[in-house]
Amino acid sequence: MGRSLPPGARPVSAIPITPSDLAELLVRYLDRGLFGFDVDGVLSPLVDHADQSVLGPGIDAALTALTAHAHIAVVSGRSLSSLDRVFGFDESIIVIGSHGLEWRGTAPIALDDDETYTLDQLTIIGTKTVEAIGDGAWLEHKPASVVVHTRQADPALIGPALAAATRLAQMIDGAQIKAGHQVVEFLARSTSKGDALHQLADQLNAAPIIYLGDDVTDEEAFKMLGPDDVTVRVGPGATAAHYRLDGPDEVAATLNTLVGLLPTP
Repeated sequence: MGRSLPPGARPVSAIPITPSDLAELLVRYLDRGLFGFDVDGVLSPLVDHADQSVLGPGIDAALTALTAHAHIAVVSGRSLSSLDRVFGFDESIIVIGSHGLEWRGTAPIALDDDETYTLDQLTIIGTKTVEAIGDGAWLEHKPASVVVHTRQADPALIGPALAAATRLAQMIDGAQIKAGHQVVEFLARSTSKGDALHQLADQLNAAPIIYLGDDVTDEEAFKMLGPDDVTVRVGPGATAAHYRLDGPDEVAATLNTLVGLLPTP
């Protein structure tokens, strides 16, 4: 399997691709590839509050059907508890949460003393940031991080508050900061979706890696994958991915078309 692109190397631009054409491309990797998907903005349309999310039409059944022919994984920034509570993915699907820190079926995250101290400091920063932004902002607590959500907050107040929080977090040893769609996450342990995908592919002896994502942390993963892998940006924005779909509806259409291409028993 290809590893990361050389420093500075990027595809010139993502190639727009139709769901049917992408399905025709992906069918050749059944039985040997690792198919990875971000959730929010990819399998599920973005909504104001994470607990209101639902999977796109037919996606749950399609992913489950595909597990009989390929390794299927969701790799999300959400915590495992959120993924299980909101989506309840079938047990045949590999579920990785917290950007790679949590894996379904493994032991919960155990922070050491230094990480616990770091998380305590980040929690203080996150709490004060939400207070500074005011209405519409809220703080999510995860096993190794806190997340400031701002989707419903006043845009005029978000920038200065997050800039101050980022400066403070950068002064804390061991802290990692991840920005996303109207969220900023402060982590007490370093992680990346790209590392998680490579680790899982190595465990499964699967190649290539196929990964669909829509956010900043997915772009990090795209850049860590190689030229033999298949990367797909979902939605607008600059990207290092090879291909582009317009949004979650086209992801649903791709998966449902791919199921239709599965060999009959």
